[in-house]
Amino acid sequence: MVDKGKSPMCGRYLLSSPTSDIIEEYELDFEISRIEKEINHRYNISPKSQIPIILDDPDVNKRNLKQMQWGVVFNEKYGLTFNVRSENLQTSPAWKNPFLHKRCLIPATGFIEWQELEGVKKTLPWNIHKPKEEVFSLAGIWNFFPDKVTGKLELCAFIITTEANSMMRTIHNKGGNKFRQPVIIDQSNYTSWLDKNHSTPDSIFPLLKQFSIEEFAYTPLEKVGDDVKGIPPIPKDGKESKVEKKPSKKKSKKEEESLF
Repeated sequence: MVDKGKSPMCGRYLLSSPTSDIIEEYELDFEISRIEKEINHRYNISPKSQIPIILDDPDVNKRNLKQMQWGVVFNEKYGLTFNVRSENLQTSPAWKNPFLHKRCLIPATGFIEWQELEGVKKTLPWNIHKPKEEVFSLAGIWNFFPDKVTGKLELCAFIITTEANSMMRTIHNKGGNKFRQPVIIDQSNYTSWLDKNHSTPDSIFPLLKQFSIEEFAYTPLEKVGDDVKGIPPIPKDGKESKVEKKPSKKKSKKEEESLF
């Protein structure tokens, strides 16, 4: 059984680190010009868009950066699937092989969740990010899958989720997959996570940890960012909690609401 893509769990994320930070974080051996063509600042990455992932590439015997589609439509009835429950990684035919042999890191600088407020119809978006907006890695798996809508065989990546910590339970409190959060792979575990020699559940599952509350900052948003216009998220009341602001492009007066 696969997760149903219409669930809002981790349905938007950001990647706005400088190219140099990406190179350093993953120890990539590429010319900067090549990576700059593939990685742009993005503030509202949505399912079924092309995203950068990091994997161990046997063709070059080192870490490599690839572009893949985030999610796929397995079944038209259920819609787009873009997340995978960690609890299903060993039991689902769709996920078992990729979990054992095709794991990846998905670079991010934040992810967006929508909070349901009591007595208020409109939900409140939150940006969950590192305190200084450093790049971090979402746990992912990848494989080729047929898209039931387009009929094409797509190279796809999926984000792994787990039970939410106490802070995330208060934020991600709506939808069919509420009380979930993405799995974050710590930098010290990058090699182990990507290593194809780790092909037994006993050697891999310990890496799927729930991130601690203190590792991240939680910023309520007035508006979610916009990829097309290059507009970063706008913090609620113009203030960011526990975040050092970085220079950003001038904000447009007419900013569209998130499509999420």
